[in-house]
Amino acid sequence: MGNSSRDKKAGRDKTVVKALRDGLLELDPIAVGGRIFTQAELADFIDARGAKAQAVLQSKAQWKAAILAFKKHDALTETVLRDLRGVVIGACGEEHPTVAKFGFRGRKKPVMTEEQKAVASQRRKATRQKRKTMGRKQRLAVKGVVPEPAAAAGTPEVDKDGTGTDGSSG
Repeated sequence: MGNSSRDKKAGRDKTVVKALRDGLLELDPIAVGGRIFTQAELADFIDARGAKAQAVLQSKAQWKAAILAFKKHDALTETVLRDLRGVVIGACGEEHPTVAKFGFRGRKKPVMTEEQKAVASQRRKATRQKRKTMGRKQRLAVKGVVPEPAAAAGTPEVDKDGTGTDGSSG
């Protein structure tokens, strides 16, 4: 029958079932699919596919709803457990045996060798130089210089008394 959609199959099944129930075929019993059916039994057999397809759709909807409910509850539970861990550690301290009884562990403290610390320091320094970033005191030492504005072309020069060199007041 190929890859017909469920709707196409359901429509075709209804047509076949109606014809069988109306007794349009004058054969009784009918040997199909390695079995022998009366027309009524064959109509019921074909009609059962629609009911099974409907059951699949309902189960799929329930399954999707169950997954959605689980995901919501799972996210909330993770938040609650994270907060509970903080409460337990805050109340007892990271090294207290009660923390272990809850199945929680204290925070891991990074352990770096002297060589790793030196490499990290060099990388930080190189990054600061490349980005031209400065510390607070270095920034305070930098002063900007504003260049003197050049006389704009077409504007008259003004003397101390407020009159222009061409005799106009400006």
